[in-house]
Amino acid sequence: RAMESSQRLRSVEAGERVDVAIQLAEANAVTGNYDAARRVLKTARRLNESMAVEVDLMRRMGFVDEQEGRYSAALAWFSRCLSKIESDTEDTDELVARSRVLLARAGVLHRRGDNHGCARVSHEALADAERAQNDHERSLAYARLHLAHVHTNSKYADFYGESALRILRDLGDLNSQARVLINMGVHRYKQMDWTAASDYYREAADAGAIVGNVTFSASAALNGAEVLSDQGHWEQACAIYENV
Repeated sequence: RAMESSQRLRSVEAGERVDVAIQLAEANAVTGNYDAARRVLKTARRLNESMAVEVDLMRRMGFVDEQEGRYSAALAWFSRCLSKIESDTEDTDELVARSRVLLARAGVLHRRGDNHGCARVSHEALADAERAQNDHERSLAYARLHLAHVHTNSKYADFYGESALRILRDLGDLNSQARVLINMGVHRYKQMDWTAASDYYREAADAGAIVGNVTFSASAALNGAEVLSDQGHWEQACAIYENV
């Protein structure tokens, strides 16, 4: 409705219409309406006049493809995004936009099982975040590095996880904290440190519940139940499985 109304009102600036389009596209993607998300993002691209925003919109197009399991198409979008920004740019908005694209690419590489590639690209994203002096992007780069190092059983996993968590706690970003805490739990689970794994899963579930992210809270609870079942606490584990 907001998009339709804005088309009739000349007083609504293009930037505001782009913002509304992004929100609508996100809602469509979350509910699985991928074609609708693409149409809205195409409309936003026609309205937009900023290079940094154009890169962000293209990244979102790639994200829709990724959600649909079309990884090659997603990577193609991300490559197009990167070609739009000069390699030596010092523009803060462009650095942030490129950092987000690089992290999106790293995420697809992780999904494909290429965690060494994921780590390499995440380091590039971290460099841009540092140049932009953007703490939120730094935290996300550390989180993606943590994910890659957990899945390669690297000795640096704890460093990246703790670095991400420290910034995210300062920022008050509980949603991203929950994601990192789950991965920290996975790392401890792999090391058979079940007590620490359970503690991380419990903290992740609490963080997810506070912000209303049922996906993270449920995932953390299920992971915690898996630990209980491995320890032979069948009744407690089954109770959690039934409640989630």
